[in-house]
Amino acid sequence: MPLSGCSIIHVEAYHGPNAGRIIINDNFDCLENTIDSLQVASATGSTIVTAGTYTTVSVSFSGNVPVYQVDVIPSAITFTNATATPTTIGGISAGSTFSNKTMTEMWNALLYPYQTPAFTSFSRTNLNSTYELGEVMVAGSQTFTWSTSNSSNVSANTITIVQNIAPVTTLLSNSANDGTEIVVTPTTYSAGTSSTVTLYTITAYNSLNSPFSTTISRSWRPRIYYGTSLTTPLVEANIEALANNPLASGFAGTYSFAAGGYKYFCYPSSFGTATVFTDTGTNFNVPMEPVYVVSVTNIYGVTANYNVHRSTNILGGSINIQIS
Repeated sequence: MPLSGCSIIHVEAYHGPNAGRIIINDNFDCLENTIDSLQVASATGSTIVTAGTYTTVSVSFSGNVPVYQVDVIPSAITFTNATATPTTIGGISAGSTFSNKTMTEMWNALLYPYQTPAFTSFSRTNLNSTYELGEVMVAGSQTFTWSTSNSSNVSANTITIVQNIAPVTTLLSNSANDGTEIVVTPTTYSAGTSSTVTLYTITAYNSLNSPFSTTISRSWRPRIYYGTSLTTPLVEANIEALANNPLASGFAGTYSFAAGGYKYFCYPSSFGTATVFTDTGTNFNVPMEPVYVVSVTNIYGVTANYNVHRSTNILGGSINIQIS
């Protein structure tokens, strides 16, 4: 047990009681101020223990010197087990093994699992929820906003925003996690066919140096047209004049038609062909005329063939029709 900065002095017979007491006290102060670790003998060998654990260790000297008690810290008590844990417990995941882990490390891992950060929101100004085919997404100066969970575990200055549409462009790099930035988006975008496009990706790194990200995506969809009309057959202008014209990715669903006239349902031929028209009030089939096709060009110049269905009869009342 090496000591530095002082020396142990033996109490000799010629020392009087007071001198002996002072020497013993000085020896104890020397131990207390300089000891870093103790090697404690046991039946199977010896263990290194560091000062402060509240484990009692006896230190004795040759001669008539009293036994001295030392405290050692808990970090000296370690846990080693090469067998993988069978289940996840607290912050210790299944499959973990341990080598010379202190009790502090074990309890912290068990009771305080790492809180992984994630993006909880990501948005950009001047984006529609859905676009019509041929409609242009605007570019220019835009404000991006985002938020993260467990933000204290987001590494500083690692926020990056990339525009994914061609040309792929990094809009923001190595930024603080401040939740908002104004950047210039250089590229407009539109789609002429029904599709969903990933526009932007935001990425950051957590304090374990692992990346995490989320995206902004938007869809380009055609319109379907449906409603009531006394006109037959319908041409393009009549189709576009029907009362309802939502953006859609398919034709299946239940649709409400006003009273009077024929019931018309028109949708892009690329969706396939509807075959079932059911009155949801009676569960009876609604008789329909054979489908015919009309070319429709939308306000953005995208042209597509539309299937047109018409009820065989003029239906005086309003009706909900389930179409598939």
